[in-house]
Amino acid sequence: MRCIGWVSLLPAVLAKEAPTRNAVETGASTGQFEDPVFPAIAALLTVCRPAGKPLLCGEFPRPDSSTQGVGTPPLHERGVLTMKKPLLLAGLVVLVVAVLAESLGMQVTASNSMRLDCGAGCGKTSHLSLTILAPEHSILGKPTMSAAFIDRVLAAAHSPAAGSGQTFYDAGVTSGIDPAWSLSFFHHESDDGTTGEARVSLSMGNMRCLGPGYEDLHPMCRDNFAWFPSWKDGIVAWYCMMLNGYVRGGITGSPCSTVERIIPTYAPSSDGNDEQAYINAVIASVAAYRAGQV
Repeated sequence: MRCIGWVSLLPAVLAKEAPTRNAVETGASTGQFEDPVFPAIAALLTVCRPAGKPLLCGEFPRPDSSTQGVGTPPLHERGVLTMKKPLLLAGLVVLVVAVLAESLGMQVTASNSMRLDCGAGCGKTSHLSLTILAPEHSILGKPTMSAAFIDRVLAAAHSPAAGSGQTFYDAGVTSGIDPAWSLSFFHHESDDGTTGEARVSLSMGNMRCLGPGYEDLHPMCRDNFAWFPSWKDGIVAWYCMMLNGYVRGGITGSPCSTVERIIPTYAPSSDGNDEQAYINAVIASVAAYRAGQV
């Protein structure tokens, strides 16, 4: 037995970390998994055959004395890719799943790269596991609600920040962050300013003490939290912190703009937060606001 060459079956598809949606397993012919991490859909196969046997699975022949000058060799010996049916079907299934998932705004990753191991004996069956990843939720975007709608939400919640809808909206336009997300964070952190530290700190997001760069918003540091002289300052400060600290990576060390990546730093479990519950709650609130629910 000998193993020859690598054949790339599928193009790489961008893979990001995200919660698992479901998994699809497709059968592939002959071989065993290997462990190296390969962050994209690809099945890199080592093609093998017994010495002296016909070429299989895409091996391109090397000239030898048996084929030189003896007429025209068969198609598979002239370099035309041939493929066993199970392997071809597996590749097609993987490609269809990848294209469908990407068209729905999802992502797909392969859990392992796969290699045919002829040394262990051909004829075995392995499985290539694919994980379809749910799309993450970016806070970036144009406003999906008006200043008037935000005022209605705050008024219905009897928020002390009622009447600040235009501030939420304008800060969203300036920063490129959809105000739906800021309103949702505000609701989750303090029930729209009606509970907790926010009642006296006027901090929309219960932010910790801030460093340089916020002087024009006049923050004070009390009880390890940032306090502001007005709700307007507290709202604008949240947008600035989210843009500079998360979207641009000033706090996180690398840019991140999705709720799924922001929350673990913004409200970590080490502070007693349930990160996944927080993520779910914020996403649910945004969906409700966008549906017109007050």
